[in-house]
Amino acid sequence: MSLLDLGSGAGFPGLVLAALHPERSVVLVEARERKAAFLAEAVRELDLPGVRVVRERVDPESAGRLAGAVEFVALRGVRLPKVTLARLIEALPGGGRLMVWAGRELAPGLAAMCSVEEEMGLPDSQHRRLLLLRPIRRG
Repeated sequence: MSLLDLGSGAGFPGLVLAALHPERSVVLVEARERKAAFLAEAVRELDLPGVRVVRERVDPESAGRLAGAVEFVALRGVRLPKVTLARLIEALPGGGRLMVWAGRELAPGLAAMCSVEEEMGLPDSQHRRLLLLRPIRRG
């Protein structure tokens, strides 16, 4: 499994999953310099050679480049413009999935481009849930 964690912040879920499965390839994308530096240091300290930290903002071009070689994309607390989200989903390989933390409603852009494959409620929350989304392939 390879994972792309967009908006990694403090490393959840990407860094945690990388530590649990160091044999897997993980790309942590964080636009903020201080958070990206923290992630890079954590990767060094934890000795995770399969993890790469990328400091950049996600736009349509980078979304396509980053998602083209991964099986899972994690989105938690990240709002992407519809065009960027569409490019990200288009670039996922055939079996690619998105893991999304959501509230009651799925973002309209995601709802139109993906179907819910699995849903799991988050502990101690009435409305937050983790969704595994499958891109809807058209044409």
